[in-house]
Amino acid sequence: MSNDLLFTLAPVVMLFFLLAFQVPVALSLGAAGVVGIVLQGDLGTTTSTLASLPYSSTAVFTLTLIPMFILMGLLVSHAGLLTGIFDIAERLTRRLPGGLAAATVSACAFFGGISGSSVADAATIGRLSIAEMSRRKYEVAYSAAVVAASGTLAILIPPSIVLVLYGILTGESIGDMLLAGLVPGLLTAVVYLIIVIVQALRHEDRGGAAIRSRQRNGVDNIQPMSDVRTRVFGVFTGITLFVIVMGGLYTGVFTSTEAGGVGALAALIITLLFFVTSGKPGQFSAAGRAISQALREAASLTAMVFALLIGGGLFSYFLVLARVPNDVSSFIAKANIPPVLIVILLLLILLPLGMIIDGLSMLLIVTPIAYPIVTELGFDGIWFGILMIKMIEIGLLTPPVGLNVFVVAGLRPELRVEQVFRRVGIFVVAELGIVALLFIFPSIITFLPSISGGR
Repeated sequence: MSNDLLFTLAPVVMLFFLLAFQVPVALSLGAAGVVGIVLQGDLGTTTSTLASLPYSSTAVFTLTLIPMFILMGLLVSHAGLLTGIFDIAERLTRRLPGGLAAATVSACAFFGGISGSSVADAATIGRLSIAEMSRRKYEVAYSAAVVAASGTLAILIPPSIVLVLYGILTGESIGDMLLAGLVPGLLTAVVYLIIVIVQALRHEDRGGAAIRSRQRNGVDNIQPMSDVRTRVFGVFTGITLFVIVMGGLYTGVFTSTEAGGVGALAALIITLLFFVTSGKPGQFSAAGRAISQALREAASLTAMVFALLIGGGLFSYFLVLARVPNDVSSFIAKANIPPVLIVILLLLILLPLGMIIDGLSMLLIVTPIAYPIVTELGFDGIWFGILMIKMIEIGLLTPPVGLNVFVVAGLRPELRVEQVFRRVGIFVVAELGIVALLFIFPSIITFLPSISGGR
């Protein structure tokens, strides 16, 4: 083995070794990147890179979108408006087979358009819906699987932090990325709704018992978890924020960065209005506590994302120094492999990666290698980005490191992770089918950015 190949492989092996020992992902990426830079260059190159790259990789004006989107979702969550959203979803789906599971899918899709975070979506909705589904005789593991799968909708339905990061990493228009994710996200939500309806018709413990009860006694009375005012505010908030962000982008009124800022401001105003118009004593202090909690969590999550960006930047710089993207492109060109097959192989590589690495890390590791290859072959970068993010969605559901599954399994003491993994399999199969559909018909992804005038 030549020294060049050894010096390229060693940092990659080191990265997976660190991840296997549960070293934080940002530190793993950064440490492997630093070792790679040292092996590819010299100590002087390494010190100058360490002095400049952490700043240059994060001092990007577009990155202000990330804390704005995070804050927008957290304000809604801490204000307690999510219970109103879930109540409305339950009322709209109550007559469907598996109505409560359908309500969970609908609420996750709706809240995903606010939070932009898959894990936040799964954790927040899961606290409400798993308890309710258990009360209605749903199998607990199946309830958790529905929540885990539905939570993945947040990384496609805009605003999405992952879509924003892909745009920043590749230079693609963030506005176009957000628009491109909308139709695939809604398509996924519809497929999930079909799955939970069919499951309810076939299985007594997946909503079938509720159907039999309704047939015997008529439509069961729903005991709402929130008052009318909270439900109205919840729906108003979701619609308002979605219209501000996506409407502003689609019409060109806002840039993507401005849309994030205006959306966060609107969420803050709505949160204040919700508390101060309640007429209850102590609502000003309650509003202050909710806003303070949202700000603290937003700061923590933003710091985590930026740490990942710095670590990913160091590792990406090593890959560039090692000429990995160029060497892979040259190898592919010499191998005379059909371009379509190359894209399929790049997407399939994400499946085993998703079993051991979280979605954001996958994005930071794979994008610098895959994106130049795909675009050089003549494929649309936004089309590939959505396909890649769909594969990341699947990674959030596959063992042994399906992050969403672990999050929802931790919400109930009687749940075991392996039980949820078994029940979530049908959603993984559906996701693969959707990826195939989007691959065969790229216009499903690209037509919204095209008619918006951005492309």
